[in-house]
Amino acid sequence: MATKPKKSTPQHSFGVRGPTETPEQVSVIEPGQLRRFRVKLRVSGGLPTQRYEFEFATSSDGKAKCGLICRLRDQEIKARTVALPEAVLFRLIGQIDPARLAQSDLRAPQIPPDSLVGHLEITIGRQKTLKLFMADKEQAKTAGYEIEAPLAKAIDAIYDCAENILGMKTVRP
Repeated sequence: MATKPKKSTPQHSFGVRGPTETPEQVSVIEPGQLRRFRVKLRVSGGLPTQRYEFEFATSSDGKAKCGLICRLRDQEIKARTVALPEAVLFRLIGQIDPARLAQSDLRAPQIPPDSLVGHLEITIGRQKTLKLFMADKEQAKTAGYEIEAPLAKAIDAIYDCAENILGMKTVRP
């Protein structure tokens, strides 16, 4: 009896920068849990003339939605929705590393007025992780607040994905 050749996992460079990896190499969740996850990042703040608003959301349905308003750079990109390949979803979740992020401990920052504030929400099954952070590195440094490595890595992965979706060099504040 002839055996069927194994199907190779499609390789995608869309969504997250870095070397292309298979879902098995980056996934920190079980494949069955991929059906029950959601990632949301919202960053907003600044003076009215320098207003910055960024939104990104994706879930196990394979759709990602993101948009950006940056008054300082005179950019406004209405939110758009795109379909992400499953491999991209696995990569994104792998780079976000929900298990490590859930274990990281952030002290509640004293957030000055007009600061850029980020809110990251990750849901996998019944487990939800919420992180509130100062999104502008200089503002955070001045306030004596530093983003821990797991959170910084998750935010960077989301920004990278959004830059690809929106076709922009940067969406970062």
